Amino acid sequence: MTEEQQKPPTHFGYVALLGRPNVGKSTLVNRMVGGKVTIVSRRPQTTRHRILGVATQGAYQAALADTPGVQADSIRLLNRTMSRAALASLDDADLGVFLLEGTGLREQDQRVLDRLMRRKRAKSLPWICCLTKSDLVRPRQRMLKLMSELAEIHAWEAILPVSARKGWGVDDLWHVMRAQLPQGPHLFDDDQLSDRPLRFLASELIREQLMRQLGDEVPHRAAVVIEQLEEEAQLVRLAASILVEREGQKAIVIGTQGHRLKSVGSKARSQLQALFERKVALSLWVKVQPNWSNSEAAVKALGYDEN
Repeated sequence: MTEEQQKPPTHFGYVALLGRPNVGKSTLVNRMVGGKVTIVSRRPQTTRHRILGVATQGAYQAALADTPGVQADSIRLLNRTMSRAALASLDDADLGVFLLEGTGLREQDQRVLDRLMRRKRAKSLPWICCLTKSDLVRPRQRMLKLMSELAEIHAWEAILPVSARKGWGVDDLWHVMRAQLPQGPHLFDDDQLSDRPLRFLASELIREQLMRQLGDEVPHRAAVVIEQLEEEAQLVRLAASILVEREGQKAIVIGTQGHRLKSVGSKARSQLQALFERKVALSLWVKVQPNWSNSEAAVKALGYDEN
């Protein structure tokens, strides 16, 4: 028997993670790939693009699609576009993972699940149900009742409590996922964590700081555009524009005497230096582009209509 024949067969599959906004998809993807490939904040709808996180364990590789949260009803073009992108991730998927918090099945969760299962492709996929943020559920018996309720509404491959923040249940999730990954060659290098280029990841790290540091209104009306990215041996020169919709939002982002913008830049720079593994010289500007999040041309130009 040759050395090639002795090797176990490899498996690869696309896994779509879906659920309502702010349910913990991004945190779980980062935990499973072993690195930061998608931004995280406590605000809903942090993820705007479909981002593939690549998780590899020996002969098994999964491309995890971290998708924008599905909104059952929204009048704003950007939100509708993001929901469309999330649902489109099912078209290439070999497995679906539906996420909801372990505290209970909300009405919004049920609406999202109903919307998913109306799609022909979703009906033909195997599904795992993940109860996220399970470390916060007290008493633990609450989840047993929830798991029983969920088993009545769909024939899941498994219903698993997980805590991506603490790593609880992630190995169990991997075990169930592996059984659903088709046999075939890995599509990504085993040390690759994402399908996204550094330019995209850099813009997301800056936007993460906007999500973390600003109030409820501005982050969802802000976008980040990388205007310049020059890599040198010891230094990366990066310039970015932060787009907002109104002059009042621009003033909030800049802050008194520029302190808020400086803070966003400082926190983002430390994350960027970890990403590029060298020093980063970062320049930020704030620009007003009225109603960009409800403009078809602007949404498409900023890459949100790519899926």
